[in-house]
Amino acid sequence: MKVTEREKNRIRHLSALLREAERPVRLMRALLWPSSVRDQFFARGTRELPVIEYQAFDPLPVLKELKRARRLAAGDSVVDQYFLRLADGIESGALMIATLGTPEFLEHSRRAYGSPAEPLPDQTTTPLQLAVKFKDIVDKLTRTSLSSAAEEDFPAEQAAAELREAVVKTFGDRAPRVQLVKHLASKALAGSERIRLKKRARFTKKEIIQLIQHEAFLHIATSLNGRSQPDLTILGASHPGTTRTQEGL
Repeated sequence: MKVTEREKNRIRHLSALLREAERPVRLMRALLWPSSVRDQFFARGTRELPVIEYQAFDPLPVLKELKRARRLAAGDSVVDQYFLRLADGIESGALMIATLGTPEFLEHSRRAYGSPAEPLPDQTTTPLQLAVKFKDIVDKLTRTSLSSAAEEDFPAEQAAAELREAVVKTFGDRAPRVQLVKHLASKALAGSERIRLKKRARFTKKEIIQLIQHEAFLHIATSLNGRSQPDLTILGASHPGTTRTQEGL
């Protein structure tokens, strides 16, 4: 079926509306504890959760843009359904940020990511059941010696050097910066323009390989590929609607 220029323009406009709507929806940034709070939490033995003052976030501008997008995606085609799913994910992200620290956050999170008790596509198994099964398997393996020696680990500087070599080789001039930072919630965190590693962390060889494959060849590659699209600019965005697929991979 030939796609008319009018339909192409509609799709471009839809993509642009969703791209504009998702720009302020930065969930991980909003969730991040200040470094001082995190340091105090661990210094006190992690016995009591700190009280976090989350920055206020008004979701109304995002919801307004999404309303415009949904009006434009009023059909029942595969394309319209795809854009509507994206709109749902962006909306959930905005509402999660707006309800940080409240019980409503959990409901919006479930809507975006699902619940461990919800059935998988086979409509029989749940993620919780699989987790329990894998835990049983791993618990049995811990009683078995699979290696004659403990796996060697390496400083963050070496992990950064290997990551840097891999991304430059693959992405050339578009390679993200690899940085060592003092404060980071996890051992590593990737964005479209940089990969950050916690300076005091240590990495096994398997972890370094995993970082290259997941952070660089999945997150970074997906983002760079999306940003290269001249029409569907929403493909270059990161939002709750993309998390299940990328983290699953």
